[in-house]
Amino acid sequence: MIKIKNYKFLCAISVVVSFYLLIIFYFNYLDFSLFRSDVAWYWDDSLNWQRPFNKYHLPLYPFVIAAFRFCTVDLLPPLFIMMIINIISLMFCIFLLDRIFMLTGIDKKLSMIGIALFCFWPFVGIVYVAYPLADTFTIAIFLAGYFFLFSKKIRLSSVFL
Repeated sequence: MIKIKNYKFLCAISVVVSFYLLIIFYFNYLDFSLFRSDVAWYWDDSLNWQRPFNKYHLPLYPFVIAAFRFCTVDLLPPLFIMMIINIISLMFCIFLLDRIFMLTGIDKKLSMIGIALFCFWPFVGIVYVAYPLADTFTIAIFLAGYFFLFSKKIRLSSVFL
């Protein structure tokens, strides 16, 4: 049997998964399509990753989509691939935030509140014109840089920041 010492991370992950399931139901019930605008551009950029990228987007996220598509032998639908990348990125963000809060000595209750508030961040897209699908991946990269910065690994943090 697995013993869990810290329920903070498990609680944050369950909040993320629960709300992602809720938002998937919400979008299906209202028949809202996420696959338009920036999301469609990212997918198009991932299909043509050899050519120069869209000047409004950074090339790393489409390249990660292309790599994920290659690993899954192109069997999964586009939106499912991007949602998996976002859920993994959000869980990585939660892990990094927990570590950053521990390194800086923030109180455990305050860090739990901070992590819980961060878990609600992806839902800002409900009221936006463009749903921020790639932003979670980018935030994960910045949080990795800040984590290495707080860990006194300056050279490694400069790669991410």
